[in-house]
Amino acid sequence: HDPSIEDRTHRVCGADVPFPCHPETFGFAITTPWINWLILWTIILTEFTAGLIAGKGTFDMWRARARNAVDFKAARQMGILGSGLGVFIWFGYFTVIGGAFFQMWQTEAGNQPLRDAFQYVMMCGLVMLYLSIDEDQAATQNQSQ
Repeated sequence: HDPSIEDRTHRVCGADVPFPCHPETFGFAITTPWINWLILWTIILTEFTAGLIAGKGTFDMWRARARNAVDFKAARQMGILGSGLGVFIWFGYFTVIGGAFFQMWQTEAGNQPLRDAFQYVMMCGLVMLYLSIDEDQAATQNQSQ
């Protein structure tokens, strides 16, 4: 059976620590239920916020698509912010905190979300990078070569 998100959070944060193969981890178990819920809701709310911000950026860019380059460049800012928050969530929360501190990769409950986080962080990073490209500067550099 596939464990629930609450069960995964509890197991990653405390129930499976320390690990038999690496008992001297610097991470510590968090077994207090309300703290586990706080961690879970922090993840959910920041993911939701990133989605809202990125959605606002998409809407802004859609509205500015037929305007001049200055307006479109300004419209990209929320998309960049939403993608940056996505990188922060899936790299910071999952890879750094979950992967290094709680060693998600050593648990059955944490290994798959950790692998999935890599896909999300790469997609958010690529979108953020693409939206951050300054076309005017790139065109100027290409003309000077």
